[in-house]
Amino acid sequence: MICIKKCGLVILLTSIIYIVILDFLSNNNQVSKVEYIPKYQELYNELKNDYELMQEYYSFTPAEIINISFNKLNNIFLINKGLEDGISEKSFVVNNEGLVGEVVKTFKNYSVIRLIYSSKTKVAIETNDCYGTLNVKNKNMIINDLINCENVKTGDPVFTSKYNYSSSNILIGYISKVLNGTIYIKSVINPYKLKYVGVIND
Repeated sequence: MICIKKCGLVILLTSIIYIVILDFLSNNNQVSKVEYIPKYQELYNELKNDYELMQEYYSFTPAEIINISFNKLNNIFLINKGLEDGISEKSFVVNNEGLVGEVVKTFKNYSVIRLIYSSKTKVAIETNDCYGTLNVKNKNMIINDLINCENVKTGDPVFTSKYNYSSSNILIGYISKVLNGTIYIKSVINPYKLKYVGVIND
C-alpha cells in the first residue's frame, strides 16, 4: 500500500508539472500545446510504466537520478530522496530490469548510490540453488566462490540471495561464461540509460 501511494503521488505530480508547463508556455506565446505535448507525454508514460511494473515485485520508494559519475574505482550516482523519505543505507536500488546498485550514504534530501559495476561491489547471490558472492574485478562482474555446484551454465539467471542486508530474489544478470572456476555475469541494466529508480523498502 505504501508503494502504491508513493507511485501514485509521483505520477500525479508529473501530471501537474506537465499541465503547468504547458499553460505557462502557451500563455507566454513561447510554444504551442500541440508542439509540447509529445515530449512531456513520453516522460509521463515512461515514468508511469516503469513504476507500475516495478511495484508488482517490490515495495519501494521511487526516486530520480540527479547526478552520475563513472570512474575506475567507484561508479556512483545521486538520487533526490534521502533520510526524510525513509531511505536507509545498504538498501538495494532497482529499476524495472533488475538490480541497479546499493545505497551507501544518506543525507537529508538525497542519497549516494553505488552502481553494481563498482569495484567495491560485494553482493550475496543465488543461481540454480547455489550460493556465492558477486565481486567486480577488472570491470568484470564475477563469482568465484560457489562450492560443490556443477550444474551452473551459461545463460543461467543470477539473483540476490537471502544472505544480504536487503531483499532477495532481485535479478542481477545472467551467466555469460564459466572459465577456470570463475563465473562471469552480464548485468541486465544499462547504466548510461538510467533515469528513474526505486529504493527497496526493507
